[in-house]
Amino acid sequence: MIVIGGDPEGVAAAVAAARAGARTLLVDPRDRLGGLWTRGWLNVLDMNLDAAGKPLNGGIFAEIYRRLDGTSFDVAAMERHLRQLVAATPNLVVATAAVSVRPVLAGRPRPLFKPGQTLWPDDPIGAGSITPGKAPSTTSSSLSRGLESSQNASGSSDEAIEAKAVPNGLTSEAVKFDPGEKKEPSLARRGQAWPTTVSRSGEDVRSLLVCGSEGWLADEPPFLPDAATEAAVIEGIELLGSDGRCSTITGQRFIDASQDADLAVAAGAGWIRYGEDVWGEPRNMAVTLVFRLDGIGAAGWSRLRAELRARGGGTGLVGANDRSAWGFGETLREYKPRSPRVGVRALNIGRQDDDTVLINALQVFGVDGLDPVARREARQIAEAELPSLVAFLRRRLPGFETARLAGTAPELYVRTSRQIKALHRLTVDDVLENRDFPDRVAFGSYPLDVQATDPGFAGDIIGKPACYAVPLRSLIPRGFANLLVVGRSAGFDSLAQSSARTVPVGIAAGQGAGVAAVVSLRRQLPLDRLPDDPGAVGEMHRQLAGQGVTIGSNPARPGPETTHWAYAGLRFLRRRAQISGGYHNRYDLDAPMPVKALTNRLLFLGRDFDQATRQRFETLGNATPTAPLTLGAACLLLHSLGMTSGTSSTDFDAAVPAEGAAAAIAAFRAAGLLAPPWPSDLKDPDQVLSRGAGYLLLTRWWLRREGHRPSP
Repeated sequence: MIVIGGDPEGVAAAVAAARAGARTLLVDPRDRLGGLWTRGWLNVLDMNLDAAGKPLNGGIFAEIYRRLDGTSFDVAAMERHLRQLVAATPNLVVATAAVSVRPVLAGRPRPLFKPGQTLWPDDPIGAGSITPGKAPSTTSSSLSRGLESSQNASGSSDEAIEAKAVPNGLTSEAVKFDPGEKKEPSLARRGQAWPTTVSRSGEDVRSLLVCGSEGWLADEPPFLPDAATEAAVIEGIELLGSDGRCSTITGQRFIDASQDADLAVAAGAGWIRYGEDVWGEPRNMAVTLVFRLDGIGAAGWSRLRAELRARGGGTGLVGANDRSAWGFGETLREYKPRSPRVGVRALNIGRQDDDTVLINALQVFGVDGLDPVARREARQIAEAELPSLVAFLRRRLPGFETARLAGTAPELYVRTSRQIKALHRLTVDDVLENRDFPDRVAFGSYPLDVQATDPGFAGDIIGKPACYAVPLRSLIPRGFANLLVVGRSAGFDSLAQSSARTVPVGIAAGQGAGVAAVVSLRRQLPLDRLPDDPGAVGEMHRQLAGQGVTIGSNPARPGPETTHWAYAGLRFLRRRAQISGGYHNRYDLDAPMPVKALTNRLLFLGRDFDQATRQRFETLGNATPTAPLTLGAACLLLHSLGMTSGTSSTDFDAAVPAEGAAAAIAAFRAAGLLAPPWPSDLKDPDQVLSRGAGYLLLTRWWLRREGHRPSP
């Protein structure tokens, strides 16, 4: 088993696979485990809770959570926790700080395409290490030497990589070397590193962009051919060391836990840019640079905590405890950023053991997280903004009067980039209808929290699930027999991703992926066939339960809105982020629909409307923003745009005679747009439309216009 990416999702996948009995290698080019937690300083957990308010899933996430003293953590302590978790896991080897990693297919290494921060860190370390359990850092020369004799992580050789727990912080001799070597290095003494030679820094090596005769980066995405009749098989990985040497390690199952599915994309997996499936174009959420402040101390924290408790009002959206504080959204809205690409959201503050605090609030818009130049520019913009923001916080926040900037996270918090095309795409409907799946590997319940994408959009809560299942099929890229993807770039649609991207869900999915991969190995069953094999799925669930995971059937049921007669319209528009229910799933389907509510959604759908048409609808919506919409006005407005794409009839006129509205209603009825479940008594031109009726009418008209069946 080979796992790529040392974020929490990858650690969980590797630990789970090793516990299930597979000899496992966890690889990350960065200098420490934890990724977003330890390098991005994202130290406040997005908790996914069940109906009783207890954390979902159990398993490895519960093991980590029990070590904490709340929903926020000290970053250095978390790094220790992850190291200890790995050290206590037999069969697991960890290799960190190679320059980069790429897949090997059909005997040939494949170049990376637009890799993110996992496989192409913005701060390349230029040193490598191989860690059986817990061992000292070494250079990539040592990494290469240790791995050269371990070419078969698949287990076909007695000299394959093995590992065991390392007590008392000692290094281990569990990594086997070629028996033909004249002398094995002694690793038994505490703290002794392997012999090292470093000729170039990681950045120098990476700037060459070559390894052997083939380029390390691709100019075009290497998609698998559409005509492929057999599932692709990854044979191994190639690691690039800081000395320019490459090491190839073979394996039988692979889990891509990089933040951006870099290995899967390089292997040819299909993908879309985040947002294309919802908004018709890439629309990444803002990136965040978490920053550290000191000078607050225990007294300052007490004052901050008291202020937030006073402001909370029992909503839970504002508050504080010994470790975390959240709120001040109204105060931060008064801040005027220096850069037009910067925004500031309500503060998420995590107190550290040294009395410094980490703050997640600063947003930078318009950043392609797959572009290292864009990431560096975003960091520069954020760092230039911080002196002004910190001065504002000193003036406005109680307890922050003497706060000082004490550093920024080594890694940007990139929320979105791309989504893999998997056997099943987890959808917003799957999430908000609380669906279950026979091949479930994890559960989630976090709100669909779409963060700000530009200065004009502050974010939205599309809805709040009670509990939904994540199917194994959402982790299996189409066209692959031995590859899984976990983390934010797995097979989720762009709205479902805003819940499923949370780290606790990712850890649970990672654990499920690790166990599923081992089950497929033992049964000699390709991964893409496992979800359809009831026996294999049952074994996967038994193994997960044995690792402490709660993996029974989903007890949650669809919400009451799903039985509303107009739910089809709500669902259609919600898939396009045009309806949101907030934290309490309030859709107000029976409330009157204002004219502006229709025109706004019409403008979103009709992105091909000419400028004059768009201006007409904008003027209409702005002139009567709260005026209730009648059936006659709605039908006449939509009929004016035509019943097929590219056509139109008479221009809409709010003062048109009643017979014009009646004629439009008749046309809609003849076209089947007012067929059941449309209420039979909703037929008169002057009847006010409810939101549900307006959503369904708009949906049916749009589908008819685009050549689809009239009812979704």
